[in-house]
Amino acid sequence: MMSFKNYKTLFFLLLMTHSLFAAFEPKGIGTAYLAAGSAGRAGTNRAFTVFLNPAKLVWNTDTGVRLFYKNYYGIENLNQMSLEARFPVWGQPFAIGINRYGISSYIESELRAGSAFRLFDALDLGFSANMYGVFLKNYGHSYAFGFTLAAVYKIFEHTQAAFTVENLNEPELGQAKEKIPLSAALGFSYFPVRNVEVLIDLVKEEDYDFDFRSGIAFKPLSWTTVRFGFKTIVKSYSAGFSINYGQFDLGYAFEYHTALGGSNSLSVGYVF
Repeated sequence: MMSFKNYKTLFFLLLMTHSLFAAFEPKGIGTAYLAAGSAGRAGTNRAFTVFLNPAKLVWNTDTGVRLFYKNYYGIENLNQMSLEARFPVWGQPFAIGINRYGISSYIESELRAGSAFRLFDALDLGFSANMYGVFLKNYGHSYAFGFTLAAVYKIFEHTQAAFTVENLNEPELGQAKEKIPLSAALGFSYFPVRNVEVLIDLVKEEDYDFDFRSGIAFKPLSWTTVRFGFKTIVKSYSAGFSINYGQFDLGYAFEYHTALGGSNSLSVGYVF
């Protein structure tokens, strides 16, 4: 009898090889983001902002790198790996990000470059240019280009909002012209008390219903942050933590899907 693990692998392969329509659906990058239920576009977390909300690059005036790894549901070789590097260019914040997802027979890759600027004291705007590449064994490869626009607005001292819109130009992959999904998100961040941040994101992905995501992050110690979250559309729960030590930080996140099981992810970062 086929094991549950093999059923999950078969389900993934059928989904990916049926067509490229599902390619490049937003998957989320970074343990802080995933641990908080994939909420936090308006949050104070600054990791992997070129993927999540490039407007927050305004907050990063230093030079640093981050690595991220995630395994999906215990399926062998089904993983995601990401790298982000940020540094100033002519005094402006700038970041480059690379993301790879899939297995040996199906691979999605992204290359993003983004920047941001402060329009007003309370409003930051950002953008990224995105190159997508997909490889499907025995079928070849295809590339497309997209754009992301984003903003962060500080409403009150302890409350801010954000929005992101990805793939405004509706890029298409291959001769079949399969569209990379357009997605938009509206996020809120609120500090009800010191060291406790409540995160809410409302996400709309093309061909899917609205997804309500919520998370909470609190700092029991000055060098530790603990996070919990929930995603309604897929009914998944998440938790994780991050540890900061000087210029180095380490993060872990665990996500539990009620049908497919758990996924683990790790991230490391260093500020020069």
